[in-house]
Amino acid sequence: APLLPGLKDARVRTFSASPDGKRLYLAADERGVLVVEGDRVTEANEGLGYKRCGAVAAVSDDTIVAGTRLGLFRSTDGAKTWQSAGEGIANLQVKHMWFGDGGRCGLWDFTSGLRLSEEGGKRWKAVPPPDGMKHVSEVDGTFGSLVAVCDDGIRFSEDAEAWAPATGSPKQVESLAWVGAHEMYCIDDEGQVFRSGNGREWAACAGFPGGRRLEGPSVFAREGSLIVGDASGFFLSSDAGSTWKWTALGARAERWYGGQCMG
Repeated sequence: APLLPGLKDARVRTFSASPDGKRLYLAADERGVLVVEGDRVTEANEGLGYKRCGAVAAVSDDTIVAGTRLGLFRSTDGAKTWQSAGEGIANLQVKHMWFGDGGRCGLWDFTSGLRLSEEGGKRWKAVPPPDGMKHVSEVDGTFGSLVAVCDDGIRFSEDAEAWAPATGSPKQVESLAWVGAHEMYCIDDEGQVFRSGNGREWAACAGFPGGRRLEGPSVFAREGSLIVGDASGFFLSSDAGSTWKWTALGARAERWYGGQCMG
């Protein structure tokens, strides 16, 4: 059962928290964008046009971007209303989006692959994936370098043209989490957390959450802490993954868990 009643029957694909930490935005199949504030969950789809939402990203406290099969939509009032955003992005199945500094942003689309924008999402350029890079589940370039999760591990690129396998990357990556330009984490299908300072070289963290194989694990990094969640609960680390402890973490972590793992 979901941890928040308002998330019942929600098939959540991705989530994004507002920078001030007051709201969580969820992209859900059939229900569009869901906004979580405290224990309240509301649908926020006025002007969205299509309720099958594949990705959502909070650019600021009030500016939110959502990807649907009709294209990309932007809200400047905290998801109360939506308007079509950008050129060259119609009929996409957006899986993941990111927004970096200086107007640089990108999205990963199931049908056409990687698209980049240097204008804050006003215009987009399609970037075909290189030969041999198949079954990509996630691409992120929040802090400059592009990092892709493929079926054979993580690959990285500085220019979206030349890609190389990352050293030490696990073969089966479940999710990525950025802390900053020089600190990122991923988790493999057994629950082992890996750390990288640049996306090129990865190493397993000393500790192992729960000391056992986890079921459907995901990793989330925020405010100097790492959170790993699976079907059994949460594990928290405040020392870059060296030690872990099981915790309920209160309503804030429950909101995160409901968004990350219910899809």
